[in-house]
Amino acid sequence: MTDSPSTAPSYGDPARSNFWVRNLTPTDTGRASTLTFIGGLVVFVCLRSGSAWLEDGNGGSIGPTASQMGIGATGKTGGHLRHNAATDGIVVGFRKSVLRESLDRHRPALLPGLSDLVFSDSVPALPLTEPLSELIRGRWIDEFRNPPVQGGATTFWYESKIREFIAIGCFSPASEKNEFFCSRQKRLAADRIESAKTWLEAHYDEPLSLSELAAHVGCSTHYLSRTFSEATGKTISQFLRGLRIEKAARLISSGRFNVSEAAIEVGYQSLSHFSKAFLKEKGCLPSRYTEFQGEKTIPHP
Repeated sequence: MTDSPSTAPSYGDPARSNFWVRNLTPTDTGRASTLTFIGGLVVFVCLRSGSAWLEDGNGGSIGPTASQMGIGATGKTGGHLRHNAATDGIVVGFRKSVLRESLDRHRPALLPGLSDLVFSDSVPALPLTEPLSELIRGRWIDEFRNPPVQGGATTFWYESKIREFIAIGCFSPASEKNEFFCSRQKRLAADRIESAKTWLEAHYDEPLSLSELAAHVGCSTHYLSRTFSEATGKTISQFLRGLRIEKAARLISSGRFNVSEAAIEVGYQSLSHFSKAFLKEKGCLPSRYTEFQGEKTIPHP
């Protein structure tokens, strides 16, 4: 990470340390400043005042403002933080591998979304913004900027303050009951499932890209696959097949498309694969669908 004129080193070396802290201090230049981060980090931007814009290098970005904490995981090429001249706050960075090791057994209690940022590898998780704890905004930043010890004791003191930061900043507030936490987790999972369904509806005629879909809803492919199956009783591929075949059936019923045209229209390049999928979903071959529908709707004498 490179330091701008309004960024004062506080603790650690971003290129070598497992964790480090940088101060963001107001300037009288009136100009915005930029910090550049290396890859493989989880970065916490804690603002007392001003505003900032964090780009994670994976296509994700957030704009935390006063009394907010922005969190992002930098990609292989690194990331950037741009902040205005009035910004007062602190940036805390961790090597992703170190934070992962520290938080692995505490995943259920972490802030919603933070688990994906720390533990997701296959698909970059989206940055998130959280209210900044009053403890960090006030006492913690003041104490970190003015340590009460000197010499060899400072290393131990800073390490204890970093652990305190994790305890305050990474976990859901203790005032939230477990039931509320669980319900919020369920709501977030349900929102992601609905978002995934909407995306599939809009891209049903394209080859399925699970990584692209997971990136769109903001979670890992493994998490999305598991929660989608639990919520719908179908795999994502099965759900997509149902969408495609339902739309193909409507095209065939309209009389404006033959079987081959309907197959291509809904994303099948192989007629044999389309016929097998149609048979599984509708109980008949697409060539007999109109006849099959007539047999179901016309009563026998």
